[in-house]
Amino acid sequence: PIDNFMHIFSIITTASCITVKLKLYKGNVDVVGRKSNDSLFDAAMATMEDDAGAYDQQDAAGFIKLNALRMRIEASKGRNLLK
Repeated sequence: PIDNFMHIFSIITTASCITVKLKLYKGNVDVVGRKSNDSLFDAAMATMEDDAGAYDQQDAAGFIKLNALRMRIEASKGRNLLK
């Protein structure tokens, strides 16, 4: 099984240009580090306070309303999503 995992993992990482550091111990696999030159992560934008305007808190209201739409539709049909 670990050979299959490593083969598939090598294909994925080669196509993605990433480096991942794994910890293998007693049948468990933990990701302990990762790095990519093509990453979309930008540390300057990772904060919601000093991000040079990349994040607008007004956007959150629309996201929350859209995300809750399915729950409002279910409630209007008399269904309980928490069953």
